[in-house]
Amino acid sequence: MLAACACCAQQVPDIAKDIGVISAEIQAAETEDSKYAGGLIKSLIAARLGILRQTAAMLSQKQKAARNGISLAYTVGGIGLYAASQCRCPVGLNCSGNRATGRKD
Repeated sequence: MLAACACCAQQVPDIAKDIGVISAEIQAAETEDSKYAGGLIKSLIAARLGILRQTAAMLSQKQKAARNGISLAYTVGGIGLYAASQCRCPVGLNCSGNRATGRKD
């Protein structure tokens, strides 16, 4: 069995808090969604629900990984995504959002 590192153990309460916030947002979006029978607004709410549910799933994965001391790395289009506090840009590169630009702004 792997022992979780101290930094991972510290992340678990923060992740649980984030999951709670996302769950509340999902409930609010579902309530709003139930008000509409169709149309653009319902479609936009459905898209938001999909994003929120995906976010909740990723947070759940991160929480389980932190509990077990496993490092997760997410990529989109081959580009690694990091929280702003975890940005791993090499010295001399500036971060733009979640990716290194290679430019000195």
